[in-house]
Amino acid sequence: MRQDPWGNAVVCALAALAASDPLRRALLIGLGEFWLELALHDTSQTSAKLAIDIAMIEKLQGEILGVRTTTH
Repeated sequence: MRQDPWGNAVVCALAALAASDPLRRALLIGLGEFWLELALHDTSQTSAKLAIDIAMIEKLQGEILGVRTTTH
């Protein structure tokens, strides 16, 4: 997988700390928890469904943070 779960968790945590909107903060905290949970699991043999879910989460995170994401 191309993403870095630990790095994404940090990005979400920092953005949550900076967020003034409570809904945005809650979304970022939830996304950060997802990335932490993913980081703790062996993803070397990721299923196709999980890979699709991760790509969707990456896209959602990009939309919340206002950054473009690329799909490979």
